[in-house]
Amino acid sequence: MSARSKATALVLGGEPRVDLLPPEVELAKKARAQRRILGLLVILAIVVAAAGYGLATVRAAAAQLGLASAQERTLALIAEQAEYAEAARVTQLLSTIEQTRSESTQSEIVWAEVMDAITAVLPPSSYASWTASSRMPWEPELTMSGPLREPRVGTLVFTINSAQTIEATTLVRALDDIEGFADASLDVIELKSDTGAYQTTVTLNLGLDALADRFPLTEVSE
Repeated sequence: MSARSKATALVLGGEPRVDLLPPEVELAKKARAQRRILGLLVILAIVVAAAGYGLATVRAAAAQLGLASAQERTLALIAEQAEYAEAARVTQLLSTIEQTRSESTQSEIVWAEVMDAITAVLPPSSYASWTASSRMPWEPELTMSGPLREPRVGTLVFTINSAQTIEATTLVRALDDIEGFADASLDVIELKSDTGAYQTTVTLNLGLDALADRFPLTEVSE
């Protein structure tokens, strides 16, 4: 049997069906169904887009907060670094000042104390005039003033005016007790005719112990 005869064959006992609606109605139904599906797809696309936009917004906000936090931390670190740099600069400056102070006072002698110690051992009713000398920090070390002299850091030449002659040995022994004493000599003893007083010139050399050493030398930190 051909395909045509199958399509037009009579079916006994089947349910009768008659579609009296025009084809436009069926097409309208299909169009409505398609519009519903399209509408759902549009709504779904909007929801997905909104969700994506919301997620992107949240991530952008989180990234912005992270960036702001990182920038704030960076500024804090820069400020802290600046404080440390300033502290290091001040520390270096103080170290340099201390080193300069130590170097500028390394040859310092407190002459007033030396003169007071000498005055204390002078004969009664006598007085002295003084001439003190020592090297500056930038000058070379002082050389010994003679073959029998000790190394010195300063020299004090003083002239004693007294009513009687001064015994050299007694005076030198008395001067030996002065801190920093290196050696001493009586250079000139003469009677001044105009005053009737004896004038004795003494040279006192002082050693390392006479240095004040108020600010010991220290190494400057790098």
